[in-house]
Amino acid sequence: MADNESGKNTSQTHPSERRDATAHDSNAAQRQRGTPLSELLRRAMAERLTGRLELMEGRTRRRVLFAGGLPVRATSNLVREHLLRFLLRRQLIDQPTYARFLNQVYEGSWSRGHALVEEGVLSAEQLLSTEHHLACEILMACFGWTRTRFRFHALPEEHPELGDPLMLDPFLLYTRWLDEEVYIDERWEIVVI
Repeated sequence: MADNESGKNTSQTHPSERRDATAHDSNAAQRQRGTPLSELLRRAMAERLTGRLELMEGRTRRRVLFAGGLPVRATSNLVREHLLRFLLRRQLIDQPTYARFLNQVYEGSWSRGHALVEEGVLSAEQLLSTEHHLACEILMACFGWTRTRFRFHALPEEHPELGDPLMLDPFLLYTRWLDEEVYIDERWEIVVI
């Protein structure tokens, strides 16, 4: 998959070359037209890529991990898309629990929610289900991006980030996103938002 900021194929380059490939003139990157997530998913599946796709639009950064061409995890730099905030929004944890575990995030000892299971706040099944719903929400939010910049970093199949993969169905997610973006107005015409 070619990095849209440099045009260089970053899935088959040495890590030091990838860093050079992603160094870019910010003005040139701003002039480039974004690539839709649906196209990036198609490319990843066609090439059976394993690695980390970094998506950027404005100050928002999202990461999608792929294994064998399929998305297996998604994260974001937005506070509302952090696992703890997502649990709080869904009322699966209360404010004091949120604050207590948020300290672990700030201290750098947060490990993808495993402490919540270890302390009995969530069951392993609840954690997995919540991570799945959050990853789906993050991916669906990316489908609407129109000026997306991206970088792809190939990872070995045994990379720790790829552990505990979630089964994220890109076709189902795209269909759900389309259902939410298309509606019928009072005149029974299809309107795309």
